[in-house]
Amino acid sequence: MRTTVPDSLQLSVDSLSTYVTEIFGDALIAMSVYGSVQREDFDPKNMLVPSVIVVKAVTADQVSELASHGQYLSKNGFAPPLVLSESDVASSLDTFPLEFIEIHQSQIVVAGKSPFTELSVEREHVRLQCERELKVLLIGMRHGILTAAGKEKQLAAVAADAAANALRIMRGILWLHNQEDALPAAKLLPAVSEVTGIELGALNNILTHGPTGNWAEYTDFYRIIEALGGCIDAS
Repeated sequence: MRTTVPDSLQLSVDSLSTYVTEIFGDALIAMSVYGSVQREDFDPKNMLVPSVIVVKAVTADQVSELASHGQYLSKNGFAPPLVLSESDVASSLDTFPLEFIEIHQSQIVVAGKSPFTELSVEREHVRLQCERELKVLLIGMRHGILTAAGKEKQLAAVAADAAANALRIMRGILWLHNQEDALPAAKLLPAVSEVTGIELGALNNILTHGPTGNWAEYTDFYRIIEALGGCIDAS
């Protein structure tokens, strides 16, 4: 796992940091990039870079000024930044623990002192969001069956989206089992399988090789999400 920005992104990140500093000035607390950018196999041509900006207070005018650099951000592979005030972070630990855990585990701080470095979230808040997100995935996968109407390409798209969202829940499940350190993708699913006793082969295949849209693969994945939901409900 990387601890510094990849060389291929350094100039772009420096430019973004300059824009952010000019816009927010002394109100800026920290800026980090996170997610796939921390992985050694990061591919700037195919992976967008998420970032989070934390400030003492934020105004709509400041966000609008940041938006004026949207063309630069898009051209250089950045997803729209997440802009949070100091109070947003403090008041949202119970609402978005999985998102905050993801930032905590995968961030590379490029300016200031990130409040996500020392993260304290309540176990029950993590459990509840895992439960909610798994139910949302199941409902989405059921809806996907109806909208795909047997078309493998559309079913594959539903599976790909659900699998990507499942990764965040996997990190939350490990957090519930006192495994708070970030794990590379290759070790994440085996660790979850070990603590839950659930075979995650279908999910691993989708994440590793991409979904085929095959019905058997889809239903195997569906059963995994069902089983994980039952595991969370029982915890």
